[in-house]
Amino acid sequence: MSDYSAIQTIPVVFACNRLFGCYATVTIVSLIQNSSPDKFYKLYILHSELTSEEINIIEGLSTKHVCIKCVDTAPFVNNTALPSNIRFPKETYYRVLIPEIFKDYDKIIYLDSDIVLLEDIALLYNIDIGNNIFGAIVNPASQSHADYCRDVLHIDYKKYFNSGVLLFNNKAFRENRIQKKFFQMLEKAEKYRFVDQDLLNVCCSGKVKLLDIKWNYMWQYDSVDEKFLPLPEFMPAYKQCKSPAIIHYTTAVKPWNSPDKKLADIWWKYAKKSPYYQKFQKELKTDNAVELILSQLRNYHIEIKNAKSGKNLTVNGNDFCKTFQIEAENSGMLSLCFKSPEKRFENDFLPLKNNYTSIKIDSREILSAPVETRHDKPFVYNLPVREGQIVVISFEQQYHQYSKWELQKLIFSLNVNNPGILNNIVNLRKKVEKKIKRTKLSDCFSLVKCLFKRQKPADS
Repeated sequence: MSDYSAIQTIPVVFACNRLFGCYATVTIVSLIQNSSPDKFYKLYILHSELTSEEINIIEGLSTKHVCIKCVDTAPFVNNTALPSNIRFPKETYYRVLIPEIFKDYDKIIYLDSDIVLLEDIALLYNIDIGNNIFGAIVNPASQSHADYCRDVLHIDYKKYFNSGVLLFNNKAFRENRIQKKFFQMLEKAEKYRFVDQDLLNVCCSGKVKLLDIKWNYMWQYDSVDEKFLPLPEFMPAYKQCKSPAIIHYTTAVKPWNSPDKKLADIWWKYAKKSPYYQKFQKELKTDNAVELILSQLRNYHIEIKNAKSGKNLTVNGNDFCKTFQIEAENSGMLSLCFKSPEKRFENDFLPLKNNYTSIKIDSREILSAPVETRHDKPFVYNLPVREGQIVVISFEQQYHQYSKWELQKLIFSLNVNNPGILNNIVNLRKKVEKKIKRTKLSDCFSLVKCLFKRQKPADS
């Protein structure tokens, strides 16, 4: 074996479950393809459920100067005091355990599994972050998220970072007792949108060095949909970034299920060299798949597209918790689309929101945090199915509680020629809030009726 003691070692950590293990191989391939021959790279895959076959496949990607090792986290997670009622998957906590698991490293990089690298990861590792806990990249905020940072997290939205790419200062992390603070705050996880990311932002506030966005270029701001666009102040940096070093395929839209999207071709370039390439290709063939459209509220509606490809659909549960199973008639992709019902006032679309707090597939939680849905902004999840396979899906939901800002935005977004709304916007908003508090949005009609009940013009 070659002696690498004289050259620099670059440690990199991933965390994945069986659903993402195959996609992590694409990230690893891209890292290897862009690595430097005068560096030695140690890649660690944190997991708790990979099979021996999957471990052999992943570790088999090792090269002369890239060593890959899968690390079972069960001993570390089991010895950690987690809130007993927590429903988020174990992978949520893995990055918080990194400084304890890898005490031999002063610095270490964490990467999500839905990214590709276009430059040598050693360049990121060698950035000086001083005494800061992390080197990270800002997560551009929408107006809603900016308000959330201010009102709930109590941090500056301009410094809110994405946790998918992190350069750890392990010593500073331990000295500031971040792990302890994190798990203490986790007991109130219900109030957070992106649990682990939100908590890391709060726990490390003021102790993070923000790096160039080239090291975590989030593709939704360049390729997916205008509804993901952040505040205008963040866009110049994205427009100026012509050569990303890391492309992060954030959101539920992924290159492996949306190959026609901009930047998806780069992911497929590296996917061709993954041992799972044929699997990725098969999953793209969705002609024989089943698509379920799920709209919540009391009159629950499940629409099956390509109904001939699905059979034996059964549903049970109550208004807020449902379980259903479906048997795949053919092999292909099962696409789950969770969204709110469409409601309109005259010709205006009413963007009603509903939240999913838990979605489980065959008892495995797929949400790391509750998701907010609208009719035009669904949460989509795809998984491959075999002919005859029975899939059990269960989920929990809750009615969205609108903030004052959301109510005002909802009302002003409508092009309604109604003097009562225009002249009494404040009073109307208060009435809506009272209605929501009293009925908890038991049905959309209550909100619509409250919003559009004709108001008398304000006294002059």
